[in-house]
Amino acid sequence: MAGLAVFRARYTDETSLAEHLRRIFPTGEIEIRWERGRFQCTIPRSLAPAETEEIKSALGIDHYEK
Repeated sequence: MAGLAVFRARYTDETSLAEHLRRIFPTGEIEIRWERGRFQCTIPRSLAPAETEEIKSALGIDHYEK
């Protein structure tokens, strides 16, 4: 079952986001869409909380959520 993850980040962070998702899902299908200041990612399964935090930390998302 596919999952959906939404990250608020800069448009230029797409490459970094894709690299992190590819490490988690090396063979699964990943789709990343930019919409209204957020990346909407369709991924093979939902991310675990630790995986979500790892991606947020790498993208510096804390800056956008304050």
